[in-house]
Amino acid sequence: MLKKSIFVLGAAVVMLAGCGGPSLVGEWEGSTKMQGMDMKMAMNYKSDGNLEGKAIMTPPGLKEMTLVLKGTYKQSGEELKTNLTSFDIQGLDPNIKKMLEPTMKKDLLKETVSKIKFINKDEVEMTSKDGDTLTLKRK
Repeated sequence: MLKKSIFVLGAAVVMLAGCGGPSLVGEWEGSTKMQGMDMKMAMNYKSDGNLEGKAIMTPPGLKEMTLVLKGTYKQSGEELKTNLTSFDIQGLDPNIKKMLEPTMKKDLLKETVSKIKFINKDEVEMTSKDGDTLTLKRK
């Protein structure tokens, strides 16, 4: 259920590490649909290699929730490595949040490696090792 969502979050985080060519530094947004669940994202990739973001989704059987993300990123050519260092689940019942946190911590707080490709200076596409793709546009 949340595994694909975790990829999308990682993808958003992994996408922005500007090194030559178009810059990934700045604010980006996108949306996607995974396993029947709509997800909206807003990411801010900073010039110092830090990132902050939000992902808003409604998992099946639950109400809308927001994940607030913080971490670091680094680009080397077309490879982007991202490390989320913290996340906070907002908008859920505290008991459900407590139940989801261990799984999400395991899936989110680790290094993620993806390929990135600029469509143009204001649009970037990221592909995970599993082949899932996410497109973000500059705000």
